[in-house]
Amino acid sequence: DHLIFDVQQREEQLEKLEIEKDALFEVVLHPFYRQWTQLRANLYGAPPVRLEDGSEITGTLGPLCEQGLLYFGEDNLEGWARSWPAFLTLQHLMPLKGTLLSLKKGKVMTCALKDPTDALHRYLHYFGMSKQLTSPVMPEWLTFFLKRDVEGLDKKLQQVEVTSPGNYIDPSWQWLLRRDPCPKAAVLIANWADAVEQTFGGYFEL
Repeated sequence: DHLIFDVQQREEQLEKLEIEKDALFEVVLHPFYRQWTQLRANLYGAPPVRLEDGSEITGTLGPLCEQGLLYFGEDNLEGWARSWPAFLTLQHLMPLKGTLLSLKKGKVMTCALKDPTDALHRYLHYFGMSKQLTSPVMPEWLTFFLKRDVEGLDKKLQQVEVTSPGNYIDPSWQWLLRRDPCPKAAVLIANWADAVEQTFGGYFEL
């Protein structure tokens, strides 16, 4: 019953956004493709997004429509952040529109993105930093880092401490808590708030 309701809800939101279900598609970014190539009815191949340093972004992006990228999360900072890398990649995929559409609320995300290339470079820098140091920043905690809210983050960390690491939802935190005690909120914000601000700050209303 829940699955049926979920499908119906998504169809209603598509209608609200004036998007035909048959108009949805995915794009595979791969060096094999030199130009946009239709592989089947709702699947395309396209060249990778190439950056100035020679690196390339590959993978599958979607679901998409002519209006932009659809996502299934909440219409808030946490929901947007989960789709942020795909959204930034979308900015470099012409002729698609660089918008983000919420299937949960039937809304179009507004974002002050003046320089898509710079925003993508900032995110990739953060991604590389996170791979080296294991970022403790969960999407639902972004607001605390952007506002440098030590007290708010501390309350969240206290919830983590009383939760068994084996049951905690995020695998990064499972790994961290197996190795070390739960870190202090003030230390996390001191170490990561600047990186979070440079990556996500100024784009969304808090």
